[in-house]
Amino acid sequence: MKPIKILLLTAILLICNTGLFAQSEYDNYLQNAEKHLREGNCEKAESNYNVYKGMTGKTNADLQKRIDECKKPPTPEDDYKKGKDFYDKKDYTQAVVWFRKAAEQGYSNAQFYLGYCYYCGRGVSEDNTQAVVWFRKAAEQGYSDAQYHLGYCYYFGIGVSKDKTQAVVWFRKAAEQGHAEAQYTLGVFYYNGDGVSQDYTQAVVWYRKAAEQGHAGAKSSLKEKFGE
Repeated sequence: MKPIKILLLTAILLICNTGLFAQSEYDNYLQNAEKHLREGNCEKAESNYNVYKGMTGKTNADLQKRIDECKKPPTPEDDYKKGKDFYDKKDYTQAVVWFRKAAEQGYSNAQFYLGYCYYCGRGVSEDNTQAVVWFRKAAEQGYSDAQYHLGYCYYFGIGVSKDKTQAVVWFRKAAEQGHAEAQYTLGVFYYNGDGVSQDYTQAVVWYRKAAEQGHAGAKSSLKEKFGE
């Protein structure tokens, strides 16, 4: 046998005997487990990790913990956060998928954002009726942004019959929770007697509340209309 072939065979035997081939295979299972975990495929991640454990007798506490977390059923908050992440990345189609999952389980943040997607036509066809449906669900749970938007829809008759009385009801609910734009809007209503009896004292009250939060329009109204 030629010297080169003898050296090659010796090298192969050495590699096999030292377990380098096997170690590479083990690492592949571990790497695949990590890959599937990143993709959210809990079952494949666990399967690859179990093969790794069976072949090596070793465990990885951190990986096991993450697999266990992955296997837990997602909460509505988890679904909302996924939706918000897609929304912030401007992938509105996927955002709507996850917002809907959470919204249908009663999660108010997701209900509002799903309504807003319908309102703006982001990830779904624009549908003001559906926007109001989801704004209302969130508003009834006390979500101030939804209360403000529901008031806005009532005031302008967007997706619902125009009703200034109802508009004031929902603007007030949002304003009482510290929503600056709703506070300013109430100030405007009281100043103009729009949807409420004209009341300059109340106008000042709500302008001030909004101004204290830095609302530019409220500050300007106080200065121009009341000399503050």
